[in-house]
Amino acid sequence: SVAVYGYSDFDIAPGYFRIFKHHKALLVNISHGFDGLKGMPEDYYKSLPVDLLCAASDYEKTAKIEKCGADESKVVVTGFARYDNWDVDSSKSEKVKNIFIMPTWRDWYETENVKWSETPLFKQYDKLFKELENLAKNNDFYVEYNFHPRMKLFFQNAHWDDFDRIKQVNERVSIQESLIWADLVVTDYSSIFWDALYMKKKTILFWLDEEEYRQKRGLLAEDDFYPYIAKNAEQFFNLIELINEKENANIEIVNKYFNWQDK
Repeated sequence: SVAVYGYSDFDIAPGYFRIFKHHKALLVNISHGFDGLKGMPEDYYKSLPVDLLCAASDYEKTAKIEKCGADESKVVVTGFARYDNWDVDSSKSEKVKNIFIMPTWRDWYETENVKWSETPLFKQYDKLFKELENLAKNNDFYVEYNFHPRMKLFFQNAHWDDFDRIKQVNERVSIQESLIWADLVVTDYSSIFWDALYMKKKTILFWLDEEEYRQKRGLLAEDDFYPYIAKNAEQFFNLIELINEKENANIEIVNKYFNWQDK
């Protein structure tokens, strides 16, 4: 009587939605992640078979309706199931001791057959890691990074294994464990931003290729939606210094984007 899916109707089985519709089953979409950051087609939700569309908050509900084509009568603010398990008060530290870095992939790198060492993504992270290693030694903190599986192959010859304070996350460690471990989370356009924000983690968005990303992948978010956005390495290090001195830097922002934190 009810069919629940996350990303598309293919999550259950291609073709089965015709059967569900024939039997008048209730079709519920719980979303792949929290919408409101990474770009989506303006008519995305118009094309999905759905009777009930879940939103994590009023902010996400508005994004689904105004920017992704959802029918307002079908969108319901339900919260986001996985947030119920986040330990919001875990590993809280006034000073940053552990930094977790996880950028998302740029799929056009594959279709355009670019040379990895010449991309802005590689150049900026190569520069970032070299400077971050020295800063980590001088300020006694540690950095772990976890790249998208397709990105790991892209950076396999980057020689970033030689750092003392910067290490790639062990494959047996889950993203959730890394987020709990971190005092500061660094990402770019990934929806782990919302996870970190919900946990009140100090968080920096590193939008090193914003213009290109908006053009080729799209962004729903504007520059002013979050105060800690760096466009280059210099801005990034300035933000680390700024956010390191702030206690509970994201509390007001959390209240803006989430309706409740009832665990």
